[in-house]
Amino acid sequence: MIRESQKMPLAIGWLGLHNGFFEKFGYEEDSVAVRIRMKPMGRTHRHFYRIVAIDARQPNDGRVLEDLGTYNPHEKDPQKTVTLKPERIKYWQSVGALASHRVGVLLNKFMPKDEAPAEPKKS
Repeated sequence: MIRESQKMPLAIGWLGLHNGFFEKFGYEEDSVAVRIRMKPMGRTHRHFYRIVAIDARQPNDGRVLEDLGTYNPHEKDPQKTVTLKPERIKYWQSVGALASHRVGVLLNKFMPKDEAPAEPKKS
C-alpha cells in the first residue's frame, strides 16, 4: 500500500522532471523555441526529407515556419543530394534557432564554406 507521503504528482513522478533531470542530459528547462530539423516526406523505402525551421513543440510532420532546403539520400549525384538556402539558415540561426544533430552534420558538410553555419549562442 502506498502512503500519502510517497505519492508524487503524475507530471513529476512519471516523467522524471525532478532532481536535475534536464541538466543531467545536457538540456535546459527553457528550451529553444525554433529548431532546424528534417521533416520526413517521400514514401516507404524511398526516403526524402525537407530541412525546415519549425516550432520545437510541433511533431515531425507538423506545421513549419519556413522550408530551408531538401535532403534526398537516394540521389546518385552528390551535388543534388542536399539543396540549401544558406542565407535563410543563417537568419534563423542568428535569431536563436538550433539545428538538430543530423541537420548540423549536413550543414557542416554541404553548406558553402563562406556561408558556414553560425555557432550557437551560449548564454
